[in-house]
Parts: sequence; C-alpha cells; structure tokens
Amino acid sequence: VFLLVGGEPSVTSFIAPNAQGGGGDSTTVGEFLQAPTPVNMKAYKGCQSSGAGAKKSAVKSAAQATKFPVSCSGSISPSPTPGEDQLSFSCNQNIRAYAIYSNKPIDLPGDEPVVTGPNGGGLNESALDQCEGSIPGPGYGCGTVDRQAQTSALPNGNGISAGNLATQKMGFEQSPCKRAGQPKTKAWLVPMGEPTIGSTVGEFSGSPQQLAISGYGKCKGGKKKK
Repeated sequence: VFLLVGGEPSVTSFIAPNAQGGGGDSTTVGEFLQAPTPVNMKAYKGCQSSGAGAKKSAVKSAAQATKFPVSCSGSISPSPTPGEDQLSFSCNQNIRAYAIYSNKPIDLPGDEPVVTGPNGGGLNESALDQCEGSIPGPGYGCGTVDRQAQTSALPNGNGISAGNLATQKMGFEQSPCKRAGQPKTKAWLVPMGEPTIGSTVGEFSGSPQQLAISGYGKCKGGKKKK
C-alpha cells in the first residue's frame, strides 16, 4: 500500500545579486504530487484468511463523476540509451502534476517531460515539471516548480494540456523483460489536476491508470541491465 500526497509547496531559490541591486531569496509556489510513500502494514502481521473470500460489492457510489477521475493512457518501452526506459502518456483532461509507481523498483526518476501536441501551450509545456523520488524506490512524483510563471506562459494555465503527449526518460532497476518464475512488471500513472465543477474549480488526484509495458521480450541470461 502506498500513499501519494499532492499540494502546492513554496519553493525558495537564491538569485545572485546583480548590478541593479536585485537578487537574493525568491519564493515561488509550485504544484506537486509526491513520490509514493509505503504504508506500514506490520499491524496485520500474522493475520490469516478465513478462507471464505470477500465478496466484491456491486454497489456503485451515488456521487456522479465530474471531469475527474481523469482518463489517461500510456506506455513504457525500451529507450535507445542503455539503462533508460521511455515513458509516454496522454490524458483527456488538463493536469498539473503526476506520479509514476511500479511493482518493481525504479532507480531513475523521470527527467523533464517533452510535451507535444496542438493543444494549450504545446512544446511550451515542456520542461515545466520537475520530478523526484527515492533511488531505488517504488516510483517518483512530478510537478510544477513555478506555478505563477506557468500560468502566465500557457493559454490554459495548466502543466500538460488535455490530448497532448508527454514523453520522458526514466529507468527500472532491472529491465522489465519477462523472467521465468517472476511476476510481470507493472506500472501506473496517477494524475492530478484542477477540474471545473459547475462554476468553481476543484483539485483532484485521479485513480491509478495502468501503463502498457512492451517491447522488452524475454530476458537473456537474467542479468541486470547496464
């Protein structure tokens, strides 16, 4: 079990003094979805199943979905650079932040994504998201460092516009190729955005969206990738 928390942290940076007397500390407001934090499950140690099996509830929530949960699709595939993998995804709503996590360790948190497409700021949406995560760890979180600059620079004021394609480099500790006797590598994208609900703007983290992992085939010799 993992916890992913989103928020709007203040980011303080230092600007070197200039001839006009400017410079010093500068504080901006970003928007971020943190890397997955493992939840301690030791309280359940020693528990045993009754064997009856839990029935899945067929009752759906009475609350009607607004513009979120957002729907995203994407994939992770081999990168031409050894030791790196390539993530690509697109969502049907504008998002400001996102996180990636996997059932296999990730040892290279994503770099700044390159965003392409005809919507919003297009290529201007690239290099606006910064990512961090434990190395190795279950995944990483990404978000906007300077929300004010982003809002003024983009037509819709969002990090990645709906329909645009975001591509970034990341890396698994071991290649996701198929290994005999081991579970398949799986990965999920968790998006965060600000949907318009009626005449107000909310803030929402979407449910995990599973990413396709393809192009790796069977492992050769079972060695760790270099």
